[in-house]
Parts: sequence; C-alpha cells; structure tokens
Amino acid sequence: MAKVQQLQKGSSSARSDDIKTLKSAILDWLIAPGDTLYPSISANVKANCGFRHEATGALLCPVGIDWNNLEIKQKIKSGKLSVSGDQWPIMLYASHTYDQNSPWKGLLRSSILIKIFAPPSGSRNAITHAITITSVTPASIAYAATHARFALSSSAVFSQSNTITESELFYNCMIDHLEDPNNVREVDHLLAWWDRLMFPKHAPTSSLASKNSVLAKIRAKRKATKLAALVNPVTSLTQC
Repeated sequence: MAKVQQLQKGSSSARSDDIKTLKSAILDWLIAPGDTLYPSISANVKANCGFRHEATGALLCPVGIDWNNLEIKQKIKSGKLSVSGDQWPIMLYASHTYDQNSPWKGLLRSSILIKIFAPPSGSRNAITHAITITSVTPASIAYAATHARFALSSSAVFSQSNTITESELFYNCMIDHLEDPNNVREVDHLLAWWDRLMFPKHAPTSSLASKNSVLAKIRAKRKATKLAALVNPVTSLTQC
C-alpha cells in the first residue's frame, strides 16, 4: 500500500488538475501542427480513446506485441486478448521503439514523458510544477507514466482499482523496476539524463551524489549477502 500512497501524494485537487491537463494536452501531442486525428477524438469523450482508436491504441500497445498485426489488434480491441497493468506500453520508449536486445535503451525517455515534464510553449503547467519537484525521481517518473497511460486510455475516471487500466498495478510494477537493486546502474543513468534535461544547473551535483544513493547502498548490501552465501551456504540456508 505504501507505493499506492506515493501515487496519491498531494491534494486530490492537484491530481485532478494533472488529469484534466493531460486529457486534452496529450491528444494535441499525438499529431503534428496543422494535422488532425481521424477519426477525431474529443478530450471530454474518452470512450473513443484507448485501444478503440488507432493513434492511442498504437501508443498503449504493450512492448513485444505488434499493433500492425490485424488479428492481434482485433483481439485486443474485442477484449479477447487482455492487456494487464504489468505490461508496459510502447509509448514509454524513445521514438516508440523497443530493442529486445537492449531493453533499457530509450526506456522512460519518450517524447510524451518529456512533454509531461516540460510541455511545449503555450501548453498548461507541467506535472513537475504541479507536484513541486526540483529533481526527477523514480516516483515522479512513475507518476508521470501512470497518468500518461490513463490519459490515453478509454477510462473516464482515474482510479487505482480500475480493472480496465489497472493503474495501481502499473505504478507498482514501475516503482519495483526502478527500485530494483539490480537496476541501480541503469536507473542512475536514467535519473542523470532527466536531471540534465530538466535541471541542467543541478546535474553535476546529482551525478556525484548517485555514488552514495540509497539504491547503490542496497546493491552493495545484496552483493555482501550473496558473497556470504557462497562462503557459508549452510548457514545462509538456515537463516532463510
């Protein structure tokens, strides 16, 4: 439940503003200036979003699934092939491209996430301003990704227990991945990338501090535990 509480940090009105902002803004980001979506989508009628629309469906399509496969696409639309909260959408990746040989490449560096943190000129306030952060953290990235996913979905009301979007499961999986001690190196690089992008003046301090980060200490502890298990496997098994 602690992770879910992170998702719910801040006032309910602030979260509501984030949702309202993204619901309309994200549709504008899907197309080039001067172009239009076909069929058109109204920000006030989310029933036509999600997997029911070609544009939003392509972005929500889970990594590893070919949205251009008509048979698979139809199964997703009809509900015969369900998409759960632990399946990450391609929209999380830079250029919406996934490299199966390098899963971390471009992960959580997509243009949609960038626009959420730093929207184009003329757009409404960024989520970074709404939740008042001065550095990008795993929680803020997961928060932005969760709301982006919901904004693209066909669900009208944001709810952690929604069985269609499974926002709670999605957020928890994201946090688990970013806080996994085995991913410390990749996460440090990711956070440094975001800090350089969003807070360039603070980037040097952030990158130096990563050596003493909690994630680094957790990884060191795990390595020590594994080493102890190799030296004295019987004792380790007894302790478990």
